[in-house]
Amino acid sequence: VAARRAVLALPRHGLARLAPGTPLAEVESFRTDLDAVTTVPLFHLLLAYERPWWEQLGIADGRSATDLPIQSCFYFGADPDTGRALAMVGYSSAEAIELWDSYLRPGPPDAEPAPAEPPAEMLVEVTRQLGLLHGIDVPAPYWAQLMDWRGGEFGGASHRWAVGARSWEVIPRMRRPVDGLPVHVCGEAWSGLQGWNEGALRSAERVLRDELELPAPEWMSADAYLGP
Repeated sequence: VAARRAVLALPRHGLARLAPGTPLAEVESFRTDLDAVTTVPLFHLLLAYERPWWEQLGIADGRSATDLPIQSCFYFGADPDTGRALAMVGYSSAEAIELWDSYLRPGPPDAEPAPAEPPAEMLVEVTRQLGLLHGIDVPAPYWAQLMDWRGGEFGGASHRWAVGARSWEVIPRMRRPVDGLPVHVCGEAWSGLQGWNEGALRSAERVLRDELELPAPEWMSADAYLGP
């Protein structure tokens, strides 16, 4: 494959795996900038119910937070035809992940992701904790699906700047990590809005404008703030 430019819209984990054997790996500032970002592990557990049991508590949608290992519960609307509804449990702290790994045992961070279908014992514990959080008997879901963002090409669900990292210096450097080499890096990991889609879009837009010298799209103000 021949190209005049390459744009690497990659998370830290994928970029670190790609770099060895390329000119990127030979640049000390690039290796240092990789270490300026850390990955955030995260599980999402989707739970489908025959009815939105949270409505009896006056909850239509939104989110509840707790110091229990489930950490948070998101409520989504019910299907107008069937009445079935969806909720999501999401957790990311080391303590919570350690507990759920005792059910999932996915191995070290670079291992394959946990199975998409959570074990029955895990669902029993999640249901118990949802009951404690809401103070009611929560029914068992008729369907559940798990997403483990730690394995495979992801390495984590989102990113954070490491303590002491000078993000305002790293972000523009990553847009062209090697002087004279038309390789550009962008994405949520290398933005001022880590953990948000907007961060990825801002980072990509800066590459398009600063490196590829493209004009701002008609629907976007030319002076819209896109970060450093």
